[in-house]
Amino acid sequence: MENQVKCTACSIKQRKIRFKRKFRSCEWTYFATILYDEEKHTEESFRKQLCRCLSNLHTRRGWLYIGVFERSPITNRLHFHALVYVPNGKMIGVINELCLNDFFIQRFGRNEFRGIDETNFQKDILLSYFMQCLSKTNERIIYSRGILQNGQTSENNNEKTYKVTATKRTERK
Repeated sequence: MENQVKCTACSIKQRKIRFKRKFRSCEWTYFATILYDEEKHTEESFRKQLCRCLSNLHTRRGWLYIGVFERSPITNRLHFHALVYVPNGKMIGVINELCLNDFFIQRFGRNEFRGIDETNFQKDILLSYFMQCLSKTNERIIYSRGILQNGQTSENNNEKTYKVTATKRTERK
């Protein structure tokens, strides 16, 4: 039993490290929260169809995402928090003045897509929020391919950068 507790603690620590690496490797454009409508989905179908939808958006429109499922402490209701990078002109649906995306409303239910200010202060707040989510739950991190790994250099350093895509590995100079 003690060994199992230790392994769970190690697993959460590894998840946090992986999340921090991926978090810092991309210029995220949106912080998204997606909830499911009970008339449209069960918890299982919500998880499965949301992951499939995000995977398709990654493949077809070049989205990058990293997120985690979480339960509300008050209602115990499942929802998904994600950081999303959407290339210019590749947003699906329309985001209204309340930050609701009509595509995700039709498919899943309530959602919120907040634009991310690229200040370090806001990034630190988002990172600490996700670290709390990972500490509270034993959920795995859901992320797309193509997010640069730790240890790779950026284009700003005038060194080679490798970008991993879903189909092949390419070299950028």
